[in-house]
Amino acid sequence: MNSNFWIIIIILGAVLATWGNIQYNRSREAESKNEMANQAVALLRPELQRNLKILPEQQKLAQNNSYNLTPPFEIEAWSTVSKSNLLMGLPNNYLSELMQAYYLMNQANTLHSQIIESLHGVASALQNAEENRTKLNNDFRVAVRDTKPILESLLNKKL
Repeated sequence: MNSNFWIIIIILGAVLATWGNIQYNRSREAESKNEMANQAVALLRPELQRNLKILPEQQKLAQNNSYNLTPPFEIEAWSTVSKSNLLMGLPNNYLSELMQAYYLMNQANTLHSQIIESLHGVASALQNAEENRTKLNNDFRVAVRDTKPILESLLNKKL
């Protein structure tokens, strides 16, 4: 066999080794993202389940204007996960719903605090306190109402 044949074999081997190295790195990255997504869901799922259980109680107490007794949504796991790189592995549609759910829960928590302030704090002494409280209450109900289908959807999805 002549030397040109071996040069071609060496070039083909180098191309094959390069292609294999690229595919190996892609596979490793995909496995890493999948593992990060599983870790994120493992941290968030219990919190989402607890928030779904809190939700009917929040709706009921909001209708009765009993905000002192209303437990706020839990968002500690979200705070932890969103500050890490665990979200990078989640599919875009799941991540979008997750971000929307936590936005609404955070909004409901903020409105809850504002309502309590308007009932007992300095804001309760303002002339338009009742009007503001009614608006806050309506916004709170909408946030809680809109959160429920998103939480149910997230908890029913498999990654």
